[in-house]
Amino acid sequence: MAVAPAAGAGEPGSGSGETARHAAPRGAGCPSYELLSKYRGVLMGVQILLIMAFHYTEDLSNAADHFNGPAQVFYDYIGSSGVDMFLMISGLGLYYSWKRNPDAGAFYRKRLTRVLVPYVAVALVGWIWFDFVHSDAGVVRFLADIAFVTFFTDGVKWFWYIAVCLICYVLFPLVFAVVDGTRNVAAAWVRTLALCAAAVLVAVALYRFAPSFYDNVDLIVNRIPCFIFGALLGRLSHERRPLPMPVVAACLTAVAVMLYPMQLVDVPLVKVYLRAALNLLLCICGVVIMDVMARAGKPALAGLHDVVSKVLSWFGRYSLELYLLHVMIRKMLNLNDLPTTHPRYEAVVIIGAIALSIPLKRLCNLIQHRLLRGKRLLNAKEYRGTYAA
Repeated sequence: MAVAPAAGAGEPGSGSGETARHAAPRGAGCPSYELLSKYRGVLMGVQILLIMAFHYTEDLSNAADHFNGPAQVFYDYIGSSGVDMFLMISGLGLYYSWKRNPDAGAFYRKRLTRVLVPYVAVALVGWIWFDFVHSDAGVVRFLADIAFVTFFTDGVKWFWYIAVCLICYVLFPLVFAVVDGTRNVAAAWVRTLALCAAAVLVAVALYRFAPSFYDNVDLIVNRIPCFIFGALLGRLSHERRPLPMPVVAACLTAVAVMLYPMQLVDVPLVKVYLRAALNLLLCICGVVIMDVMARAGKPALAGLHDVVSKVLSWFGRYSLELYLLHVMIRKMLNLNDLPTTHPRYEAVVIIGAIALSIPLKRLCNLIQHRLLRGKRLLNAKEYRGTYAA
């Protein structure tokens, strides 16, 4: 599955004077795309929980006698869309970061350090165990596995989300140029959707003309459009563009109809984007509701808002560490005949990931500070949720 880190980004709500001049002012009671930035940590917390739930339903799907009811509904209609939403949040965050400081050197030092340090810390343990203890594959295979060579050659997809994060970082200057290359927001929509369409065509071409290679890399190529669209969300958020809630409601209805009555959830690739759209639209509704609760002036609603926000933001803050530990422990148990379809072993996966994520993050923070030599490259606020790359 997927994930990963380091959603790059700038502080929620931060903005440059240049963009502010073109911003659409937010009227009283009118929600704006800025809510996606304001509640970025909350959204990341929701997504890591959805990803962990997806992994459980994915395991159930491989044991047909255990797979039915709510778990099957979740697997069919939500699926791995938490990954797609993470990539959108990542694109949003990277837009803020690049807009604030378009220094490519600083940008890549921060992102690569924040992604690779936790990855290496966990993947060393995982791949050493797998290649030397479990399968006795040897040093060459170990190096190919940890460097993602076998992802492209053999479709080995353990920790694959880190690979997609690295590819998205490479692509981001181009994506930013497309999204931010015009002052007209309508033109930005057209340019972004055109780039998304081009990325979809690449996926379709691989599926049609190089099916074996496509099977290896589908988890990445299918999701690049989500990352690109996330950068557009970053611009809309940065400029505080208003959220057209009637349009959101209409799109939500249309997506729901396509997923269920029309059963487009059974169409390869189409289902990826429909699930991603469903997740995004529900997230927009969620952050609007959170904003209403915060501004309602009622202590009970404000208190509920604060509790929900703090809990989900905690999961968002540790999202990268939770992802890495979750997928490592899950695979180790399943390959040792301790199936995570059993609630007891699934609890081990979840509790183990949560318990180990805290010391892992502290260790990685220390290493990252040393690698970056204590420069102002590490902003404490930017560490809120590194899963989204």
